[in-house]
Amino acid sequence: MARRRQNLIGGAMTLSIAALVVHLFGLVFKIYVTEKLGPVARGYYAAAYNLYTPIYSIAVSGLPVAVSTLVSRYAALDRFRDVVRVHKLSVRLFFIVGLAATAVMAGLAYPFTHYVTHVPNALPATLALTPAVLLCCLISAYRGYFAGLKNMWPHGISQVVEAVFKLFFGFVFVHIILAYSESAFANGKAVFGVVCSTHEQMLGVMWPYAAAAAIFGVSLASLMALIYMLIRYKSGSGVTEEELERSPLAAKDGYLTKQIFSIAVPVVISSLITNVSLLVDVSTIQNRLYYAVSGNLGFFRTTYAAELLAGKVADSEINTFLYGVFDYTQDIENLVPNITVTLGLAALPILSEAWTVKNLRDTADGVNSVLRLCTIIALPSGLGVAAIADELLTLLYGDTAGISIAAPILEVYGCSMLFISISQPITSMLQAVGRLKVPIIATVFGILAKIGCNLLFVGVPELNILGAAFGTAACYIIITAISLSALINATGVRVDWKTVLIKPALCSIVSTAACYGAYFLFKKLLPDSLSGARFNQSTVAALFGIVFAVVFYVLALVLTRTLTSYDVKMLPKGEKIEKTLAKHGLIG
Repeated sequence: MARRRQNLIGGAMTLSIAALVVHLFGLVFKIYVTEKLGPVARGYYAAAYNLYTPIYSIAVSGLPVAVSTLVSRYAALDRFRDVVRVHKLSVRLFFIVGLAATAVMAGLAYPFTHYVTHVPNALPATLALTPAVLLCCLISAYRGYFAGLKNMWPHGISQVVEAVFKLFFGFVFVHIILAYSESAFANGKAVFGVVCSTHEQMLGVMWPYAAAAAIFGVSLASLMALIYMLIRYKSGSGVTEEELERSPLAAKDGYLTKQIFSIAVPVVISSLITNVSLLVDVSTIQNRLYYAVSGNLGFFRTTYAAELLAGKVADSEINTFLYGVFDYTQDIENLVPNITVTLGLAALPILSEAWTVKNLRDTADGVNSVLRLCTIIALPSGLGVAAIADELLTLLYGDTAGISIAAPILEVYGCSMLFISISQPITSMLQAVGRLKVPIIATVFGILAKIGCNLLFVGVPELNILGAAFGTAACYIIITAISLSALINATGVRVDWKTVLIKPALCSIVSTAACYGAYFLFKKLLPDSLSGARFNQSTVAALFGIVFAVVFYVLALVLTRTLTSYDVKMLPKGEKIEKTLAKHGLIG
């Protein structure tokens, strides 16, 4: 099969679309888990990921970058035997790294759930997720290889395959556990070895295993994605026989291995710093929450009486319940950053080229354009999320217990969405101009601020889990401030604050006002009979508010001519789009 090539912008857009699809599938799955199992089981699910994510990130951070870099380099030099050899070596290395990381996760599962997070019932879910580490490591070997050949389609498709099977297996396994537990309880039989006298007791026994069943679907989905990548590689590795024939002999394995590690090790060190910090962050949240609840049980019983009753939450599970509620908001918080991160990826080659040839005008245009587009996307989205946080959560999770607790957290995220969304694109631009250490320094300071906020606020009973949101906001504000300052100093670029911030802010205020106005208007006009769990007067009025906000925002962007020709040209087929918009006077 002939090699399929994409430019960097096309590749970034491919991964962006795949990431959006994966996020939506993941959101549907989490909504299902939350509705069927409740926030306590969701807390177990989240706790398992809190250990898995840093271990997985460290395990796969360096090697895919090294493989992609070397494959691309050797392909450019027509050394295709080295390309194939690097891939084979990477599969072996990833297998070894994957086994080691899997053993680490399995070994840490008990102490992490029992002594670090104080959520011992999360142990079955954590163990069920452990095989995914090895499987994802092996998948990354193939993703890095195809990325090096400038073909992002296998990467994107494998992500979608993984998301689809995660949804399928999760549905099936959760249904089986629920059916088994309800049947056993109804017939007076033991549920997972425990004879339960009440339905609430049965739920308490069932939740850890149901969360484990849901998350085991993730491991099986990773297996399906690996099978797809193996089939894809066998059907066409991207290197033709003709290319292999005219290629010189491959370098020795020892030399290629050294090359791989010379690139991978610095990336791994950076990832290690970041993920260990994030693990400490999660641990401080869980610990402070545990001690806040255990030391003020009466306060939490009284303050959250309705939510605890609706969720059938025992006293011993209140901290897990609150953390599960906190996890509700992550689905919405991560959506906009998943989109804006591709802007940095798309701009990276443009800025790299401009910076290399010392074209300061194009460098300045690129920096301003990325900042402007991020603001145009993130600022109205954040304000909109903050404006209708309660209604958004209700639309996603219906009348699930804990929505009233999650809404203020989402409001904080909405107000800080610009900083959360713009930090990674700024990191990409720093990489484009060769400032690789700045993101590490900025992240360390940001995480330290987050941990400090956790220690200070989460332990306060009146704030509890809301304090974690303040920590996240502080973290990204600091990261953005340090990174943006370093970017301006390094490039000498003068940020056009009028188009980067002032105009988008005015347009965002107009759209938010339109959202509020439409929301209150339709809430009065809609019939009182509209009172479903998800679709009631408030949520349907919020949907109308979103539509009006989008319409008014687009009109405001056009009337203020906030978008520039350079912004549009950055997009795929941007030249044609720019000519059409310029013809009608719709861009600045």
